[in-house]
Amino acid sequence: MALTSASTIIDAEAQLKDNLRWHGSLTTARDALEAVDFILAFRRVSVGEGDLGYSMSRVSELKDIRAELASYVSRQQVNHSHFTRGVVL
Repeated sequence: MALTSASTIIDAEAQLKDNLRWHGSLTTARDALEAVDFILAFRRVSVGEGDLGYSMSRVSELKDIRAELASYVSRQQVNHSHFTRGVVL
């Protein structure tokens, strides 16, 4: 699923949940990374009891997940490069 300008945090959270088992799948990892990036960019930060925003500890967890996903995607893109007659496809 591709998130768009019409997507909401709820859409991004659903996409992240759908792609929690991203280990071993570049496509799934990319979808999870897109969702985390969207959430981090458009989240509300919790300011008090009962607020439905993201707590600072949850934001920190998302940043850790993002770093792991980005590292995996980067490694996999390098590993999936194909060479044909000296040309990268």
